[in-house]
Amino acid sequence: MSHLENSVIPSPSPSRFAQSLCMDLKQAETPTLGFRSKDHLSPTWREDAPRMIANLVEEFAAIYEHILDLRCGDGLLGAELHRRGFHRITGLHDDEPELRLAQARNHYQNLVHSKLKAPLPFLPLSFDIVTYTHLDQGRFYKSLLSHICRLIRPGGHLILTLTEAVYQYAPFQNFIKELLLGGNWTWAFISVPHPYRSGPERARDALVARYLVFEILDHSGMSKKGRTL
Repeated sequence: MSHLENSVIPSPSPSRFAQSLCMDLKQAETPTLGFRSKDHLSPTWREDAPRMIANLVEEFAAIYEHILDLRCGDGLLGAELHRRGFHRITGLHDDEPELRLAQARNHYQNLVHSKLKAPLPFLPLSFDIVTYTHLDQGRFYKSLLSHICRLIRPGGHLILTLTEAVYQYAPFQNFIKELLLGGNWTWAFISVPHPYRSGPERARDALVARYLVFEILDHSGMSKKGRTL
């Protein structure tokens, strides 16, 4: 059991949406439900994260809200969000060839070539939703996550995709405790751990991920939906 799950900080209550996402995670074992990798050369390699993250964006964001897709890569998430009706999407990535692939998809309002480190080239409170996939095993960048938090407007959400190794990493959990106990953020959703990829490649890629969502509160401690926390 993780440090967070042992702490006084409550996890979000189960909901029909959470049950639905967990069902999606089970169904993701079927390769045809996933996404091909950026090189499109291996028909068995699948990434389920774009669909899972898009499910979360649909749950927590209005269609007109501004989304920042950090580490957007070749634009798989942007393509899935665009398919669902989201058009105010900014992508950031540090690899220019991958950004060109994302640009070719034509689903992003803006694309930014920048290193993923603080400070990012955006003004504070610029976005309603920030998605960030952090797959480094056992590493955690507190300054970057702190900076990302300042980019989100009150009522907005941070959607993190993390390896289980990072989720269980004590410095990361201590940072989340600080974030929540500071009174400006609250849990919105946390998934069960699940393999990051589906299909036959899963046997060679043991990456296990969690999907986490945090909501930023206004100064009165109210959430976007008017709950006092």
